[in-house]
Amino acid sequence: MGSQMAGVMLQAQMTSQLIDAALGESLLIWVLPFWGEWLWILLWSSVGGVIIWRLPLTPTRIGALVIALGAGYAICYVVFQTFYGWLPFIPVALVLGAAPLSNWLVDSGRLRLYKMRKKK
Repeated sequence: MGSQMAGVMLQAQMTSQLIDAALGESLLIWVLPFWGEWLWILLWSSVGGVIIWRLPLTPTRIGALVIALGAGYAICYVVFQTFYGWLPFIPVALVLGAAPLSNWLVDSGRLRLYKMRKKK
């Protein structure tokens, strides 16, 4: 187990950050508004959907999703390091992971429906 930070040290750290921000020596971390986070997640779910929809082969899809995941991480990292902004990365990973799953569920349902109609 790691060592725990005393409450006094934590309060001193927060106070120091606020004073530095007030004096203009550093910036505070900013976050997107609620609607901005939803747009960010919608953007990445659209990227995942387009990758699954337009790329034909599974290895190509997996490679493109891994590249998209790396790009999402890189964008979050650069925005944090350069502009002190916090962009949510976990939802990006979740929607990019859900894209193949949702495609599989839709395709399996279509296949089942096709087989049922063919039997009639």
